[in-house]
Amino acid sequence: KAISAQYEPFTQDTMLPDEPEEFDGTLHFNYDGTFKILFLSDFHSDTWLDDKWPKVKTLNLINLMLDIEDPDLVIFGGDTSVDETFDEHKSTLDTVLSVVSDKKIPWCHVFGNHDREGGIDPEELYNYYFNYDYCVSSDVKELDGTGTYYIPVYGYDSDELKYVVWCMDSPDYADEGYYDCVHTDQ
Repeated sequence: KAISAQYEPFTQDTMLPDEPEEFDGTLHFNYDGTFKILFLSDFHSDTWLDDKWPKVKTLNLINLMLDIEDPDLVIFGGDTSVDETFDEHKSTLDTVLSVVSDKKIPWCHVFGNHDREGGIDPEELYNYYFNYDYCVSSDVKELDGTGTYYIPVYGYDSDELKYVVWCMDSPDYADEGYYDCVHTDQ
């Protein structure tokens, strides 16, 4: 017999400890010791401009992955918005980030090599992300890049640090014109 036929997994109907009603920005492991991260990256929204189907398919896939995986944290790993103007960037971010925020899932982000293209001010773009609920991104100003930070994850129902999620910006391009990388101060 298949394993799935031999046991019944826990469901939301199973008696579980109460979850906090309001998210205070602090991440905790689940009661069963798990913490699931969903990493989404490289939507390359510039492909959305001429044809609506890549946008529809991308958003449907994001929704499907969020529903199936039920993550505790979503990390947007860059190249979410590959647009020419700040208004185009905002429009793309409004579309993508609202999907996760509306589901009340904590999320964070780092830039990819294309997010800052088109002469967009990285600080202004980075700060725009904070308009959305459930954003747990940060920025340690003393470190290189825009958006290098860590997120502590605590034990279930405790203040004991159990895990640290590091998010590091590898700036877009090095002085030589090639893609940049993580720097030693990070």
